[in-house]
Order: sequence, then structure tokens, then C-alpha cells
Amino acid sequence: MKTFEPSDPHELVGIELAEGDAHFMAECLVEEYLLLGWSDGELMTLFTRPCFRMTHRIYLERGQQYVAELIAQVRAKWTMNQTDGCNA
Repeated sequence: MKTFEPSDPHELVGIELAEGDAHFMAECLVEEYLLLGWSDGELMTLFTRPCFRMTHRIYLERGQQYVAELIAQVRAKWTMNQTDGCNA
């Protein structure tokens, strides 16, 4: 394994982009993990834990109720697809 070098040009660095739709991003993220089988509580941790900076910021700015409603909406969309025989 390569040893750590402080000047490594391949160091992973996260940046914030000025434009974008935070709601759409959050919806896609919830959908991704929901389809992996995560529970509502597990999905909420993506937003409540500060180590997940992007989603935690949404949680701080929009609140717990917003995140809970988003999770419920995404789950309802996929539950509806499963019950009508369409696993889109």
C-alpha cells in the first residue's frame, strides 16, 4: 500500500457547487438507498449525522419534518410501483 503523502494530487476533496437542486439530489439519494433496502430510520441517519455534510446541511436548513416527508414520498412512489406490478 502506498504511504500517505501530504502533497498527493489524488487526495479526495469535496467541494460545494453554487447551483443545483438540493431537493432533487436528496430525492435521488433517498431513492438509491431505499432500493438497497434501507429502513426509514437508516435513511434519516444520512441527514442527521454531521459526517454526511451535504445531506446534513439539508437537514439543518429544511428540518426533520422535510426529510421525513421526503423519505415517505419516495417510499410511497416505490411501494405503489411494486403493488401495481411495475417494478420500474
